[in-house]
Amino acid sequence: MATHQKGAIVTTTDPMKSLLVIVLATAMVASCATQSSVPIPAGENTWILTRQEGAFPSGSEPLLEEAMAESRLFCSNMGKSFKLVDMYQNKEPPTFSNFPKVTITFSCLDADENVDE
Repeated sequence: MATHQKGAIVTTTDPMKSLLVIVLATAMVASCATQSSVPIPAGENTWILTRQEGAFPSGSEPLLEEAMAESRLFCSNMGKSFKLVDMYQNKEPPTFSNFPKVTITFSCLDADENVDE
């Protein structure tokens, strides 16, 4: 640990303290970005996906559009078609701890299943 004296101010450079400050600052900034869950299985060919804005939104698209696009890509990667089953968006105004959030339930259907039902 090095100590430097500048006039009447004494500063200490401790590598562990510096590392801790960097880790905490990174964690705080990361928690402010848009957060997305991975699709979670919710039954046969059915999944749930949640997206939530943070203090500093990372995307330019509305949350619902982002969630739908992510879900469509998820189904497409399995060679299946997307079908929206249910959707929830919180309607409350954003506050310090209540950020915009959307949760969708969707199915990934084979080509021979009816997507429009």
